[in-house]
Amino acid sequence: MPPQNHYAVLGVSRKADQAEIRRAFLGKVKQYHPDVNNAPGATAKMVEVNEANSVLSDPKLRAEYDRKIGVGAEPQRQRAKKRDRAQRPPASASRRARPAPAAHWVTGDSPAEAQKRKENRERIDRDIQRKRERAERERQEQREQAERERQEQLAQEQHEAAHQ
Repeated sequence: MPPQNHYAVLGVSRKADQAEIRRAFLGKVKQYHPDVNNAPGATAKMVEVNEANSVLSDPKLRAEYDRKIGVGAEPQRQRAKKRDRAQRPPASASRRARPAPAAHWVTGDSPAEAQKRKENRERIDRDIQRKRERAERERQEQREQAERERQEQLAQEQHEAAHQ
């Protein structure tokens, strides 16, 4: 089996910073973790993801890996493309690039998944608020009941004192 490109496994560029690597790793964990994904290759993919993260998240191991795969040596064709791009005039305002599909920045959820998660949080918050209100009503009823019993006891004591 050929060695895996750790950058490709996590789906990040070779210039990715630690935060990007972390986000990509968490996204892959959510996608391939055996508790979530029962597909036959999910466990093997999870092993690859863990290996890639362990190498890329450690600066020393990452530098060694980059030297091993030759990240610093830029092929002549790529240098030529960069040079050509630098000589091109900037894109006009009328030729705007299409925006990337929106995704939640932490979880990588699509807008629909983020909306569903938000609705679930709101529902849970409403349930918690209802429980708190119910508990407060019950405490208030208990205080009122205790006050009524105290008043009855006081009235009974006064009645007994008056009849002696």
